[in-house]
Amino acid sequence: MKRHEPNKTIRAWKRLDARVVLSAAPWVSVYQEQVQLPGGRVLDDFYRVVLQDFVAVVASTATDQLVMVRCYKHGLGQVVLSVPAGYMEGGEPPLAAAQRE
Repeated sequence: MKRHEPNKTIRAWKRLDARVVLSAAPWVSVYQEQVQLPGGRVLDDFYRVVLQDFVAVVASTATDQLVMVRCYKHGLGQVVLSVPAGYMEGGEPPLAAAQRE
């Protein structure tokens, strides 16, 4: 197993071009981007998905049990367990949204 080397910095990718391929505001936007990796390699079809701001809460009880929500997820087509989560209202602070969830 390769160990993490703390002195190595992670460098950002450079966006060379971008175009919107799907816009369904305020829920989701999908961009097709041309990006250059730190090593110089260029990817012509990197897809970036931008979602509305949201929070996810990992909460535990006094007896160290996780708090989960049983809910239907249409993308999966089934009922699953997940952490409490939800979209932030316009201008709502993250902590307020987490407390609401």
